[in-house]
Formats: sequence, C-alpha cells, structure tokens
Amino acid sequence: MTNPKVSVIIPVYNTENELCKCLDSVLNQTEKEIEIICVNDGSTDKSLSLLEKYARKDKRIILINQKNAGVGVARNTGLKIAQGQFISFIDSDDYFLVLDVYERILKVFSEFDDLDFIEFGVENYTKSHILKGSGKKRLKNDTAYFSLRLGGLFNISEDLFLRTTVTVWNKVFRKSVITKYNIYFPEGLLFEDNGFFYKFIFRSKKGYYYKDKLYGRFLRENSIMGLCISKKSNEIANRLKVLYEVYQYIEKEYSPLRSFIITEFLKIALREDYLFAKRRNKPKVLEYAHKLSFNLNPTWFNTDIIEHLRKKRWRKINELRRSRKITKFLEAIFCVKKENGNKVIRVFGIKIKSISLT
Repeated sequence: MTNPKVSVIIPVYNTENELCKCLDSVLNQTEKEIEIICVNDGSTDKSLSLLEKYARKDKRIILINQKNAGVGVARNTGLKIAQGQFISFIDSDDYFLVLDVYERILKVFSEFDDLDFIEFGVENYTKSHILKGSGKKRLKNDTAYFSLRLGGLFNISEDLFLRTTVTVWNKVFRKSVITKYNIYFPEGLLFEDNGFFYKFIFRSKKGYYYKDKLYGRFLRENSIMGLCISKKSNEIANRLKVLYEVYQYIEKEYSPLRSFIITEFLKIALREDYLFAKRRNKPKVLEYAHKLSFNLNPTWFNTDIIEHLRKKRWRKINELRRSRKITKFLEAIFCVKKENGNKVIRVFGIKIKSISLT
C-alpha cells in the first residue's frame, strides 16, 4: 500500500495460539488505510505458517522473516520500512478490544497538528482468568498502572511524565518525530520499551490521553508471578543498561526536562534492578551501578545519587533503602536459604522443609 495512514508493527515469536486473534483485530479495523508489518523473529512453532496464510489473503500484510534477535530488533526492523504517518505497535499475543481504534485515534490527531502521541486504556487478561496469590496481586497492580486518570491534550511536563506509562503498545506515535530524531529500540536488552519511551518523550511537546480501553493485553502464566518472574532470570542490571543507552542518546541535547527525566529513570532502574535481582546477584547490580556512575555527568541529576554511587554510600540512596526493606519483608514471609549444608525453606520464619545438598 502506498502512503498508508498507520503502520502497524507486530513482532512475532512463538504465539501460534493467540496470533490469529491478534491479526483479526487489526485486519478488521474500520480504518482500512493501514499497513501491517509482521516480523517473525525466528519462531519455532506454527506462527510463520499462520503469517504466510494471512499474508496471502490480505496484501496489506508485509511479512519479514528473520533469525531470533529479540523484540527490540524486530520492532526496529519494522520501523525501517514503515511508510505510515503514524506508528502503532501491538504484541502478537494481544489484540484490540474494538474495531475502530485507528478511526478514533486518527480523528484526534487530525484535530491537533502538534500532537506527538496518543495513549489509550488497557484491559489485562489471562488464559485461565483465574489468578491466585502473587499473580492476582500483579494483575491488580498492572490494572492500576494502566488505568488512565487523565483525559485530553496535555503539554509534556514533569507531572505528566510521571503519569505516562513506558510501554509502546498502548500508544500511537507520530512517525515524523521518530524519523527526525532517529528514535529506536535498544537491541539485545530487556525492557526495550523503556529506551524507546524515554527517547520519544524527551522529544515530545504534547500528548493526548484517550481514557477508553482499546487494547487487550495478555498476561502469560509465567509472567504474572510478580517478583518471581525476574527472580528466575540471571540477567544483571538490564534497566541500568537501558538507562545508559538513553543517556548517551540525549547527552548532546538540552531540554528543560532532561535532568528530571534522566534522574527519575536512574532512580527507577536502580531500585528495580536491585529489588528483582537474585540474592547472589544483588552485589553485582551495585557494582555495575558504581562503575556506571563514573560515566554519568553528576550535574545532570537533581539529587546526590551519583556521588553516593561513586563512593558506595548505599545507605544514603533512598531507592536502595526502600528496596532492601521490601526484600527483607518478602524474605520474612517466604525464603529459601542455605543453612549448615542444607537448603532450608521458611515461611513466616518457620522452617518448613530442609533438603540436604550433599
């Protein structure tokens, strides 16, 4: 399609069970002047054959097949060939709740020439719709996070920045901003949404908040376990790595919000990387943050956090103090530790089971 209004970029990896619902919700949109760029990121299930089937039926689908490289690379692949005036991202296991999403969104863009992005509401769902324990709490927290309390057009400010989610799939972006400022996703890192979001909002002037829930977000069974999801990973300081990538991107540019944005991002990245790291990896996170601090200009930050990191004054960093309190609280409820050569499981401090490691 020549000159589509919207380029819809869908990275696909092993989502054969949800993919059709996702594609149908896009292809059946009332706004027909869209291109759908599906990037198969090395799927090993039937996702590719499903994509090929859909592409044969609808010429608006552009299918790209690549070796598995991660969602950041897949989205960047789509961005490189996108022809639309506006960019929309959708994950291949999610779907739109209504069929006039782009019709509504384009109407708002047509009313405000200087509008850079629109954020809309999200409905979280699971395969079983039955959640217990930490999964139920995670769903509750995510529902609160994605509930829009604002509505209408706003200039980008410190307060608005704090109220805007960092995800890309619940937004539509003006492509000219992306192209002009060479905005892209970090590659080879987790939390790639953070990198794109912080770069884009750094360049933005105005955002619009559409309170209706338009997007259905699928929470996988292995990703709704709150803290457990990150505890299973051996990745170290991924948020801090994304932070540095964003820092390098904006270091030569000035914006009234630059110090505020980069300070808030550092606080969040440090707290989350430390809190969600495995116990044995927590010192590694601190050491990474310490070394990183020497590559950051302390005058950019609104607090003494860089000085504290350089001198390893961990107790003076509020974000770490809070994380340690949370960690201790969680460990008081449930923990697994090595004691006298045994693996000991405790619940509320009471020994439940002891397993010999020899």
